[in-house]
Amino acid sequence: MGKFSGLSRMGFKTGIVYRAHFFVSLIKIPLTLVVFFYLWRSIFMFSGEEIIQGYTFAEMFIYYVLSMLVETLIYCDVDAWMNEGIKDGDVVGDFLRPVTYMKQLFCQYFGLRELTFLIEVIPIMVVSLFFLNVPLPSLLFGMLFILAVFLAILLNYFFTFCVGLTAFWLKEIQGIRRVKTAVMAFLEGALIPLTFFPLIFQSVFKYLPFQYLRFVPINIFLEKYALSEVVVLLSIQTVWILIFFFIAKTVFKLAFRKFAGAGI
Repeated sequence: MGKFSGLSRMGFKTGIVYRAHFFVSLIKIPLTLVVFFYLWRSIFMFSGEEIIQGYTFAEMFIYYVLSMLVETLIYCDVDAWMNEGIKDGDVVGDFLRPVTYMKQLFCQYFGLRELTFLIEVIPIMVVSLFFLNVPLPSLLFGMLFILAVFLAILLNYFFTFCVGLTAFWLKEIQGIRRVKTAVMAFLEGALIPLTFFPLIFQSVFKYLPFQYLRFVPINIFLEKYALSEVVVLLSIQTVWILIFFFIAKTVFKLAFRKFAGAGI
């Protein structure tokens, strides 16, 4: 625990050094919500429908408030850290520490999420509850939502770590990272809820891990699922975490051998 807290503080302090990003987010998030509010209000007024694809206007707005909230919590650029460390050679020092490389990055990432919670998430929650009148779910579904977000943080970390491992072979993965960001925003339901896609696409999304990063946690908050469905979804989410964890461990062994074999 001492090693974990020490590395977490490192990530926390790093975030404080580069705190301009957080203050920019404080401006970007409210502006984005204003845009979505008027956009969807216009769509509902034009359609004349009270419910579109299973969402009322109020639920749709809450969806985007929660989408911003979840995004700030699960955001992960560990692959960029890995890319820079490999190019600069700093990764050698990471390998010499008495903590595995994967755990080091996770602790730093976790510490950065702590800072994010203080600077970004709490203000969003305060504004949502007291100014936007976002209703809270029942206590049970609220706790399940928190659990789903925590699992989403783990899932996104291990998936991003897997993407970062490609830097051991490619050296530069900025292009891959941009494609990853665009594709994940589409498949997570960040742009629009996944229920707006044709049924054939929705059936495919069910077999992919990305809906568990944003779409599923948000709909748990909105109580769109029965309790039995939530249990199944959280179980599948956990399975995906284990899958990417074992992929990350296996590929890292291959990457480490290549890195050491190159004589760097």
